Amino acid sequence: QGASSGFSLTGGTPTSSGSRPTVLRTEETPNPDARKFVLSVSLGKESKTWNSAEGEDTPEYVKQLFALAGVASIFQLDRFLTITRASAETEWEGLLPEATKVLNAADTSTTTQSKSYDESDTSVEARLVRFIESDVAPFLQQDGGDIEFVEFDEGVVKVKLHGACGTCPSSTATLHMGVERRLKEQFSEVSALERVG
Repeated sequence: QGASSGFSLTGGTPTSSGSRPTVLRTEETPNPDARKFVLSVSLGKESKTWNSAEGEDTPEYVKQLFALAGVASIFQLDRFLTITRASAETEWEGLLPEATKVLNAADTSTTTQSKSYDESDTSVEARLVRFIESDVAPFLQQDGGDIEFVEFDEGVVKVKLHGACGTCPSSTATLHMGVERRLKEQFSEVSALERVG
């Protein structure tokens, strides 16, 4: 599919909100400081990143995860959640079971709504957004991360990386050898890819 090694296509159908998630499994990611928790229910189709437990709209389970020693950030999208640890001094052997307990008891009755894009919009920007969501994002989501389109400016596609991909040592290579190449193949208007944020 043109992506670098470690990426594979993923999918799944979200269930209704209000259920308590079960952690089906945890997975290593290409980022040694991030672990992916695959869940039995959807947390919402809109991706969300937390770097702290502050904020009125922060779910209780996110606050409880941040209360665990060594949690630096949390990313969630649909049926998975990725925890990034603060440093290698935080051992996964201790953190994973505790985080699993929190998630298994979580109340997910409040979830976000999915993005909606006008399929009839044929502008370069709209086509880029659709392509990134359908052709690029699933690979990163499989590894506990995500990619967000920011803007298209004079041939340069600007994106943000989230979750495990946000701090992954191989993310730069992935973007330029995988994502940028795919975009150039599909869009004659694209000359470069730039990571922001």
